[in-house]
Amino acid sequence: MIEETLKAVLEAEEQAEEIVRQALEDAKETVAHADGEAEKIRKRAIEKVSEDRKSVVAQANIDADLQFNEVIKSESKKCAKLKKDTKQDDAVAFIKDKIFEKYQI
Repeated sequence: MIEETLKAVLEAEEQAEEIVRQALEDAKETVAHADGEAEKIRKRAIEKVSEDRKSVVAQANIDADLQFNEVIKSESKKCAKLKKDTKQDDAVAFIKDKIFEKYQI
């Protein structure tokens, strides 16, 4: 009876050791799989951020060009009006005064 009890205890210990060994193996596989998935997610995130950045920069360049063209168009009209409305003698006198003022001539 004692032998049977000892045998049962030893078998239970072996089973417990096998369960622990299998759990450790499963845990290692789970960690390895999680690490692999984390690396895939990280790479996808880097690619997406890079693509998004390129898209944002491209849109910003388009918007900047549109605004630039609007400003140039608007200011060109102002320049044409100023050129048309300004008398040449007045412009020459204004420029001459500014040059004399700046260089103290």
